[in-house]
Amino acid sequence: MRAAVADFVYLTGWMAMCENQQGLWQRYYPRALELAGAAEDHVTYCRTLRGMSLQASHLEHVAQKPNGRPRKTLGWDTPAERLA
Repeated sequence: MRAAVADFVYLTGWMAMCENQQGLWQRYYPRALELAGAAEDHVTYCRTLRGMSLQASHLEHVAQKPNGRPRKTLGWDTPAERLA
């Protein structure tokens, strides 16, 4: 039963990721990981870790995107160039 719930929670987190609902990802993935571990469901555990890794990668990509765009207020430099 815990394995089924873990899989359901993981899939709910995945759907939230597809909808770009960042706050929901951060709630569902750790819970799915916890449930999969308790159920000893190694497949869902690994899939959840993969989802968490994709989430971290996506968040880093989103964070870098605005910093790579030139700004008029910075003399057309990017924020990343000014911080370097």
